[in-house]
Amino acid sequence: MSRPGETIGVRPAGLADDSTDHPETSANGPASSDRAVRLTLGILTAMLGAGLVAYVVRYGRNLFYWDDFELVPGLTGQQPTDLAWFFTWQNEHLVVMARTAFYVVWHTTEDTRVMMLLVCAGLVASTVFLLETARAARGRASWSDAAIPLLILSWGHYQNLIFPLQFFFAWSVALSCACLWAFVRARDDWRWAELAAVAVAMPLLPLNGVLGALFAAPFVFLAVRTALERALARDDCSRRDAAVLGLASVATIGTLVLNVSGYRRMAHHPPADSIVDVLSSISEVLATSIGPAGIPTWPVSGLLVAALAIAAALTVVLARRPSVASRRTIETLAASLAGFLALVCAIGYGRAGLGPTVAFASRYSIFSAALVSVALILTTVVWRGTAGRVIGIAVLVVAVSAQPLAFSVGREYGREMATVSDRLLSDLANGVPIEVVAHRDGLQFYPSSAVLTTFFTALAESGEGAIGRRTHGQRPCAREIPITPRIEHTNSMTWNGSVAECSGEDPFTVFVFPAPVRVCAVRVRFRLVDSEPDSDKSPMQCFWAQTTRNVFDPVERNQTIMIDTRMTNEHVETFWIGDTIDRFRIDPTTRPCRFELLEITLSTQ
Repeated sequence: MSRPGETIGVRPAGLADDSTDHPETSANGPASSDRAVRLTLGILTAMLGAGLVAYVVRYGRNLFYWDDFELVPGLTGQQPTDLAWFFTWQNEHLVVMARTAFYVVWHTTEDTRVMMLLVCAGLVASTVFLLETARAARGRASWSDAAIPLLILSWGHYQNLIFPLQFFFAWSVALSCACLWAFVRARDDWRWAELAAVAVAMPLLPLNGVLGALFAAPFVFLAVRTALERALARDDCSRRDAAVLGLASVATIGTLVLNVSGYRRMAHHPPADSIVDVLSSISEVLATSIGPAGIPTWPVSGLLVAALAIAAALTVVLARRPSVASRRTIETLAASLAGFLALVCAIGYGRAGLGPTVAFASRYSIFSAALVSVALILTTVVWRGTAGRVIGIAVLVVAVSAQPLAFSVGREYGREMATVSDRLLSDLANGVPIEVVAHRDGLQFYPSSAVLTTFFTALAESGEGAIGRRTHGQRPCAREIPITPRIEHTNSMTWNGSVAECSGEDPFTVFVFPAPVRVCAVRVRFRLVDSEPDSDKSPMQCFWAQTTRNVFDPVERNQTIMIDTRMTNEHVETFWIGDTIDRFRIDPTTRPCRFELLEITLSTQ
């Protein structure tokens, strides 16, 4: 007669046999023997976590970036922050948790870098939960588990680290990993720690966008089944466990319904042209699991990660484990793997219509890195022989080899963002009008300079944050002054009234104002006929200077705008200056043309 937990029949080679429901005394040895491994993994996690904090301190700035700005009207009082504001959709995501965190952080610190640090905390929490899940599932820690902190705590997640609203990316993963840990750790013996993790984390998941909803769905099924099982049990804590898990399930179903009922596909995300494009995009997301190193090695990197995920899924089919604890461990890991796979596929599908390489975005790497981590745990739990060791070592080697590129690319991106952020803050501190700053450097922070101006204005009126403190009380650029400047000098331009015939490759005219004036912008209304068009676009450039302070410079104090040469009626172009000037040079094009100057208007405060 076989003992409970023994396998009857033939087991596929390499699959371990669990003869007990308590992995702490598994065939790998007692848990106390992994103390050195656990200590090393703890030190590695602490060092890499400190590296994320150092990244934020070095490159993060107290600024909003991209979608963050859409919270500004509510944070500054331009919009009422009632309950509806917290449940407002952010593109296709319902991010109640992120909006709540941002609201509390802003009204207590007025510093967006706190949100960046909370992102770091979410990544560290994900790592800790995954490491503890691996140990609980396997019965001991393994050196191959070092791949988990290397993948999740690298500088390859640079976009997530300094975009505050990425809080909901990081914490959706952290909450999912908390649920994973709780179900694996508890099995039949639910304690308050595991119950609390499920009761808190599971209902919050759908409040972190579509991605949180995809993570939550598998855990709801596990929680409902476990609650029913505990309700039928006869031990002392069965009613408590059933009540907590049941209430958590009901609450999560409620937030899931709230999420799904309000979902809407964004119009600016066109559908994919073919299934090939979708699969290619999914492989791009998978490739980011190892950070920037996955991009030059694609498609091999994407295919290898897909192979690991498939291998992990196959282990669920091949594993024959009659013990209740072993079966539930594998089911829980499989459920988590399914959630991450569903999200990666959803991202790939949603981005496929935007063209190749879009899915390589760094912000998606946290999901594919977590996917690899769960797949690693699942395969090494089931395949405890040579196959499992080979997979673990292979993933660890790849994770280690990916670190140098993740560090260098992350550092370069951080330097670039810090440079443009410092320039923006410096310009505002020096009194450059917010309209000028928004139009000159705005595309680095938000896709519309005009809309960005309204956000800057809201911050200026509130006097809050780094932008508000520098611009509070600043007058808007609301004065429009039409002028008729004097022509000082021309090159390859012959004027007849307001019309000039341009010849050569460098026609330009220098205009002089009656007196120096501090201007926000110069708006030029004109007609342009290109006599030798060789393309639909032609560059129009302007320079500005003040006679007593500086001269025309090819590097500074100039702006180039591409003109549609097919358009023969009036053009109106605005050159954003933000300086005191008395000379203004216009280079209509780089080819012979006919240029008619209709009006020059100065915009001032």
